[in-house]
Amino acid sequence: MSIKPRPCKTTTRPAKKHSARMQDVKFPMDHLTLGDHMVLGRKNRSRCHKYSLYAMCNLRGSHHTAVCKANRDQRHQGHWFLFDDEKVSKISHLKDTKEAHILFYMSPIVEMMPKAEL
Repeated sequence: MSIKPRPCKTTTRPAKKHSARMQDVKFPMDHLTLGDHMVLGRKNRSRCHKYSLYAMCNLRGSHHTAVCKANRDQRHQGHWFLFDDEKVSKISHLKDTKEAHILFYMSPIVEMMPKAEL
């Protein structure tokens, strides 16, 4: 059995342009509460369902960056760092941004767990 090569077909239609809406994104740094959106048993209603932001992926055009909060290193605990390709820099504060693409939150219960349990 032999397979005959066939020419590749290409389309002449122009590619659709992707356009994202650039809007200010307001998001809580601490105390994101999801309790109103969860089905909880009577026993769990009093539990804390608050989360704190610990990382964010940003998108500007087609360029991604990340901002992460140091949590385990005592020297940098609580400080924010910007990861941009090979460059890492400490930033003074995190602000709401139009470039926020993905937000990562952590439960305070996970924050308090020792490293060995994670």
